[in-house]
Amino acid sequence: MKVDVVMMGVLASDEQTGLYSLSQKLCEVLYLVPVIVVDVLFPALVRHQALHGQGAAPQVFFDLTFATALLATLLAMACVVLALPALFGEPYRPTVGIFLLHAWACLGIALNHARFKWMAATGREKLAPAVAFLGVLLALALHALLIPAHGALGAALGTVLAYLVSGWLVSYALPALRPVAAMQTRALWPWGRLWAEWSRRRAAVAAPGGPG
Repeated sequence: MKVDVVMMGVLASDEQTGLYSLSQKLCEVLYLVPVIVVDVLFPALVRHQALHGQGAAPQVFFDLTFATALLATLLAMACVVLALPALFGEPYRPTVGIFLLHAWACLGIALNHARFKWMAATGREKLAPAVAFLGVLLALALHALLIPAHGALGAALGTVLAYLVSGWLVSYALPALRPVAAMQTRALWPWGRLWAEWSRRRAAVAAPGGPG
């Protein structure tokens, strides 16, 4: 998570590095949202695995993770646009534009963390170092290419692309992760399934003999 800041310090000016560092700190707070959601949902994933087999995973696990990350990202972007210049002053106003791009990395982190928990539940956690190594290599290459040309915005774009590729598209490249790749892709538009699941649970509660 610090590759971007380190390479900014080497390849960009102090001003650009300072602006990007503030965006990176704000993003670290945002990244906590999908991590917390996944950790809360993980016991339900383990129970589902025990009932339905080690290759199974409920689509709603990925849907909820991605939906929460997307909503948190949009809310964080709105808050930063409104509050950051007032809190840090006009010299840091360019950080708003950087954050509006940088924040989308939260979606890649959400997909990656949900996949990691699925790997842990199915005994595939040994693949995690390989996935992380590929992500670091990609981040290094993207930052080396984008930072000299575009400064802090290039670092933000490189971070977003690295997280999305390593957290999502790598699932298609590694055969052992292909069972989860389709669920990650479906989770990119989760709203219809989440509504259907909520309606189903509400109907079950309201039915005679249902919970409560």
